[in-house]
Amino acid sequence: MSPAFGAMEVEHYAKGVLLEPFLHQVGGHSCVLRFNDKTICKPLIQREHLFYETLPAEIRKFTPQYKGKFSLLSMEAMFISTVSGIMCCP
Repeated sequence: MSPAFGAMEVEHYAKGVLLEPFLHQVGGHSCVLRFNDKTICKPLIQREHLFYETLPAEIRKFTPQYKGKFSLLSMEAMFISTVSGIMCCP
């Protein structure tokens, strides 16, 4: 888990964090979830991850704030799957 999540007090949720569907999702992304009022979660695309990791400081104020990656557990039809994701602020 990224150190940035500590600032959001994720430790408070010892049994997990409830992610809600992001209602304002646009085309191009499947499964965008809402962490809180300022943070969304979406599937990790390695190229996008590299983009945020190497983004020059001069243009960071013009892009969503990248908060790192984490593992997301979801239950569907009694199966548990792990999905990598990234966090960013709109």
